[in-house]
Amino acid sequence: MSEYSLAPAPAVGSAGLVRFTVRNAGAINHEFVVLRTDKQAGSLLKGGEADERGNVGEIGDLPPGSAKTLALRLKAGHYALICNLPGHYAAGQHSDFTVRRATGASVVASHRARAACGGACDPDCPSAVP
Repeated sequence: MSEYSLAPAPAVGSAGLVRFTVRNAGAINHEFVVLRTDKQAGSLLKGGEADERGNVGEIGDLPPGSAKTLALRLKAGHYALICNLPGHYAAGQHSDFTVRRATGASVVASHRARAACGGACDPDCPSAVP
């Protein structure tokens, strides 16, 4: 993250615990907001800033040169990552992020690591692991 750019790498994650480590490489303060939305990140402008409906978490103050981590449990779907400080969103500081349903070995390993859930851990859980 720097002045008016935000580029997650990768731009796709798996459902469940997602960690965003955000570094402000710019010269001014920024923030990092995660919104669950069906809209593209660039189409959220409402007045002078982005509409923050669907906010699932944020880092509110990110001074120049600092880095912070935000850990969120995300469901499969589309998310917008934005900086909504005055003028930043309108200047292009936003990006799309996709969360895909966790499947296969990653789900099995995840469930084994914290014990079988019986299918009750999450509505997106594909099945219980014996």
